[in-house]
Amino acid sequence: MKKARTSWRQIRSVLAAHGGAPTPRAAAEFWADFQARVSLYPQPEAAVRPARARMPWFWALGGAGATLLLAAAVTLVLPFERPGANTGVLSYEVPASQGAVMIWRDEATEATILWVTETGTEAKEPI
Repeated sequence: MKKARTSWRQIRSVLAAHGGAPTPRAAAEFWADFQARVSLYPQPEAAVRPARARMPWFWALGGAGATLLLAAAVTLVLPFERPGANTGVLSYEVPASQGAVMIWRDEATEATILWVTETGTEAKEPI
């Protein structure tokens, strides 16, 4: 069952019956009363500890060291192509039947292509 809502007329009549707002007190009188009431309920002082850093220095150093060790292990274990290492044709040997040899080098991409073809007119087997 729903209760009837309180109307504004009822609210006004209740407020009028209780009188208006209390008269404000002077600030000195308010704080004196406040201090008297606070002294009735003493509370222990909060223990103040010195502030600590959120992450101790040894965690920061340990994390940096672990990162360096991981980077060194990956660099030494995985074979990376380093620029300038073995990027050209060092030597080649072509049988007499494969007499045509072309070497192209692209300076922009540092790519080297070694092209070997037959000189005869008959096509034998693909290389």
